[in-house]
Amino acid sequence: MALGQVKEGFRKKRGFPNCCGAIDVTHIPIRLPPNECSSDWYDRDHNYSMALQVIVDSNMHFMDVFTGWPGSVNDSRLLRNSAFYRMCEGGERLNGLSVPIGLLNMREYIIGDGGYPLLPWLITPFSGSVTTTQREFNFKLSSTCIVVECAFGRLKQLWWILESRMWHPNLEMLPKTILVCCILHNMVLTFVEDETDTCDDVAFEHENNIPTTEVGDPAATLARAALMEFVNGNANNVDMNLQTVTMCSLEKRGNVYILTLVGIDDHRFNPTTLDAISDALKVVEQSPDAAALVTTNAGKFFSNGLDLQWIAEEPASRLDIIRLKFENLLASFMRLGVPTLAAICGHAAAGGFMLALAHDYRFMTQGRSVLYMSELDHGMHIPRSLMAVIRSKLQPAVLRDVVLGAQKLTAQMALQRGILDGVCEDPAATLEAAVMAAEKVAGRGWKRDVYCGLRLGAFPGVVEELDAHRDSYRLYPSKL
Repeated sequence: MALGQVKEGFRKKRGFPNCCGAIDVTHIPIRLPPNECSSDWYDRDHNYSMALQVIVDSNMHFMDVFTGWPGSVNDSRLLRNSAFYRMCEGGERLNGLSVPIGLLNMREYIIGDGGYPLLPWLITPFSGSVTTTQREFNFKLSSTCIVVECAFGRLKQLWWILESRMWHPNLEMLPKTILVCCILHNMVLTFVEDETDTCDDVAFEHENNIPTTEVGDPAATLARAALMEFVNGNANNVDMNLQTVTMCSLEKRGNVYILTLVGIDDHRFNPTTLDAISDALKVVEQSPDAAALVTTNAGKFFSNGLDLQWIAEEPASRLDIIRLKFENLLASFMRLGVPTLAAICGHAAAGGFMLALAHDYRFMTQGRSVLYMSELDHGMHIPRSLMAVIRSKLQPAVLRDVVLGAQKLTAQMALQRGILDGVCEDPAATLEAAVMAAEKVAGRGWKRDVYCGLRLGAFPGVVEELDAHRDSYRLYPSKL
């Protein structure tokens, strides 16, 4: 079955868009000879068994089979040791076209129960004390995942040897036997018409006592929140929830992380936006295999700087709040132990321009988008901490034109002045160029502490100024 048909099948079941499969595990009972008995093969039902992990389509066909591991291995560990997991983490699977859900482009994914971790490409139920909306989503998710249980039931019904206790002197042969049964299962479903082979009407409540292993991945949290509103039929709430959950997404391609500003309008900086970006940086910093970070944007703006509307409500206090958070964010970029690259796919003004400058490399889409330090035109003072960032990345003549002339630089102008490392025709090409450059430097295997130390040495005093928080924003009241 073509992947497009698989997606359409899951969409028709419970409304899950762009879903590429459902995953689960069953146990094949075995009888070991006395000299081979081991607690490793003893599963939670107190039987000797071999674990079988499968991914199925909406019609119970097996699309991926992984077996051979002892029955004592839990679902999450089994997944992480599978080739499917390695390929998904490496960007080789579930890497097709995304579909729009409100402000979010929903990537390809599979669904599973609470025994699996929440990942950008694996959506699992909400756990713990859930809201009514979350419980409704859990019900629909579990009702869709039941197709795997139906497939297991059909498999064992057809091939009774998998349901009885199998004995085989060579455990290496058992996975081959199981695999052959799975292939024959698909052939029967494909070539033998049977209208009873369906799970469309099966539904059950999600059991909250299933061990849940969630991770604090902003991209996964964002995707599940948006998917919940979409599947529950609250399409009008999708945009609102995306704004309240986070203003950025984080995905992984091999050992390169991609941070995308996905909030509404022009990605202006307020506490919510800055905290979301900071949280994403923490994920990258804490990931042992992260080797580079690319920051990019959705829409026409990379960032238009500070959220002046938010500041205007209480300018006296909020200017200081936003300055402290923004200084801390730029310092975090400067301290990050991996190379950072900005893929600027739209306008970058004021603070947005500064954020781009805080990266090690910069790529930009050509066209009408500009880099613009707008403080002079807006009657706004630049604190010395932020000026240190600008001064460290721009040549004196360019600094004069940008800060004292408020000159708007197109991508070609910025490339000629040494601000950019590359210019591309469209946003997709810009992101791809940045990712390719990131993969190249990531492949060098540099030590994080060494890279960070050299960066701080190359731009001396910048982080110290950001940490000092010694100068305030000053803004003419008429501009608020």
